[in-house]
Amino acid sequence: LASIRCNTTCCNTKEIARCDDDDDDDDDNDNDEERIIDHGGGFDLLERLFFARVDDASGRVTREATGLAMDIAARGPLHASGNFLGPALLFLAAKSCDAAANCVVPPSSILAYSSVVVTLTAAITLPFVGTMIDYTPQRRSFGAGTAVALVLLTATTTLLNERNWMLMWCLQTIMDYLYLLHNVLFMSYVYSLSSDPKILSVYTSHFSVVMYSFVVGFSVIMLAYTKTVEASLLQSSRVAHVLPVAVAIPLIYYSWTWLIEDRPPLHQRPPGQGDESLSSLLCIVIRELSSTTKMIWTDLPSLKWFLVTLLWSPDFGAGAIRDLMITYMTSQLQISASQMATAGLIVLFMTIPGAYVSRYVCQRWDPLVSFRMALTTWSINTLVCATWITTTESIAPWFYVSSAVSGIVAGWTLPTQRVLFCTLVPHGQETEMMGVLFGFHNLLAWLPSLVFGQVIQWTGGNVPLAMKSTSMWLILAVLCSLCMQPYDRAVQQARRVR
Repeated sequence: LASIRCNTTCCNTKEIARCDDDDDDDDDNDNDEERIIDHGGGFDLLERLFFARVDDASGRVTREATGLAMDIAARGPLHASGNFLGPALLFLAAKSCDAAANCVVPPSSILAYSSVVVTLTAAITLPFVGTMIDYTPQRRSFGAGTAVALVLLTATTTLLNERNWMLMWCLQTIMDYLYLLHNVLFMSYVYSLSSDPKILSVYTSHFSVVMYSFVVGFSVIMLAYTKTVEASLLQSSRVAHVLPVAVAIPLIYYSWTWLIEDRPPLHQRPPGQGDESLSSLLCIVIRELSSTTKMIWTDLPSLKWFLVTLLWSPDFGAGAIRDLMITYMTSQLQISASQMATAGLIVLFMTIPGAYVSRYVCQRWDPLVSFRMALTTWSINTLVCATWITTTESIAPWFYVSSAVSGIVAGWTLPTQRVLFCTLVPHGQETEMMGVLFGFHNLLAWLPSLVFGQVIQWTGGNVPLAMKSTSMWLILAVLCSLCMQPYDRAVQQARRVR
């Protein structure tokens, strides 16, 4: 990694190429760029750990892939710390409700309702934010800013206590939104890595393996802590937020300072259409989104149906499914902090083979087939869990088996979804299209959480029935995906628009 030359004939300015000896004569004519990666021995070790290699014909190794791997490794434990904050919030909310003897919102529903707020806000704002970023050269600044905000808010939640639990509940809601916004920016960079679905499947599965490996390490430490110290939910939540912050600071700093590069604006403001004010930019963004919507509706029928599919496909990463599972395990099964950590460890450990399942199925068949298979498996596992695992006595061993299947599905779904995101959209609108995709993904993603909370209220606390309702949305997503054209034809449609 001491010195790597970039050959502009075989890669763009975002890539680092290990150029062949046959290309040496062309280096001067091609204005090759000399890039030195030398920021200290410790950081060299980090780069060797996260370096994303792709075994394609050119042997390309991208500098930004390394930075993106570092970024997602930092965000994984930050997001996973919510698995400990959620039960602590439920405990404090129930305690406060008992003391007040008058609760507007049932304590078991607070996480579900926060998911409603996050997903609905994201659905409205992400397309606008993504399009605005495409009109500015500040994509990296937005990415670094959201990453730093996630670190700072996670550090703040270590102050959780009985007096400020409502404030921390609000902070968790903000963190879940920022996580989605950061994902939009992250995926706009992933889009630039390659246009080959097979290479993208290698990248996305690599990112998932790196992220889940860090989360597994975090969960092992937390499990050892809860087993050794016999910590309460509140103590576990505080420790669970200190460790990810300590890990994230060097990774976020190095990746967004040295490896991930700025981008020029993908769109220029039309001449004579307003000044440089924010209101003028907003008018341009509205017209751009209107044009994009018309293009998707008329020229990209497969992408249109994929967006409809996303309406009914809850996202593991958005926090909704995590919050519903935490509510089910805490309110229905009444598991302890150590059992929560054990189940979480099983889920996260199995996401690593799940990422390799995604890579295999994407390359053996295609990402669309992989996506349908993952959603179907997810739906079946949810129904089985909510039907047979309903009491504390039924936790072992089937509860842990169900946790293992959930982990495989989580590791399978996320990288497959990312490949579809990157290959079904037209070129030149990366951040805008990622904002549209994530916006559609969250347009009705609040509905499963809302139905979950309402079923609990209507049935007098029937949490298993509420949990079964989530499988209905997954089945509907699979049915909508059947309206798409075959994957190869869908990709060709997007390339023609490019």
